[in-house]
Amino acid sequence: MGMRKRTLTITGILAISMMVTVYFFSHSLLLNSFEKLEVTDVQQNLGRFQSALSGDVSDLYSKSGDWAVWDDTYAFIVAPNANYINSNIGDTTFTALKINILLFVNLSGQIVCGRAYDLHNRTEVPVPQSLEEELSSHDVLWRFPTTNSGIDGIILLPENPLLICSRPVLTSQGEGPIHGALIMARYLDSDEIEQLARTTDLSLTLERYNDSPTLPDFQNALSSFSNNQTVFVQPLNADYVAGYALIEDVYGNAILVSRIDMPRDIYKQ
Repeated sequence: MGMRKRTLTITGILAISMMVTVYFFSHSLLLNSFEKLEVTDVQQNLGRFQSALSGDVSDLYSKSGDWAVWDDTYAFIVAPNANYINSNIGDTTFTALKINILLFVNLSGQIVCGRAYDLHNRTEVPVPQSLEEELSSHDVLWRFPTTNSGIDGIILLPENPLLICSRPVLTSQGEGPIHGALIMARYLDSDEIEQLARTTDLSLTLERYNDSPTLPDFQNALSSFSNNQTVFVQPLNADYVAGYALIEDVYGNAILVSRIDMPRDIYKQ
């Protein structure tokens, strides 16, 4: 082989090697960058879901304040009467407020008046025994040290998770002494999840944290959570990516895992 031909061959091999190296380096760099963008996008949408859920709880807490800080309720909780019940606790109260449960609890933790309502079927139902047991074992839900106290968040019942708000019963001027607690609650059931999905325009799934997950990807997410990591993102396949987040109850315990599914538009770019 002549010197010129040998030089051209070596030059060609070096050029091809450099192009291949540059290609794989660029491919890796760009792909990693887009994968990071994908993760960031999923995390932001998980944040939107969590904000929407917090917004529902805050709205419920605001509504409960209208009832808890009221002279009529203040008098009723120590001397229950039919007039207050007939005037204020009808079926339309539950549909207008979009609540499933309304409880009046005195200073001893006794439910002096309580109603539960099935919003889906528009019928009255019994107050869940599991909720009564929850109140008996957790007086933080109804015993308040100051007039500015209150509690809101989620508790986990066997039936469904429950968005719950509890406020001290005060006069219309917001003064005490405290006469008890007013509790409003709404189930975090399929109807509520569907509403949250419409609000956020996301595909939502919820699983109980302590149950054995039925979907393998949930198992992978659960094994990835730690004290410092409560959000996890992983691709489901070439077309969809999923984000997972832990949801805590009012006591600070992990009770639910939420999942959102999103198309991998960024990754495909």
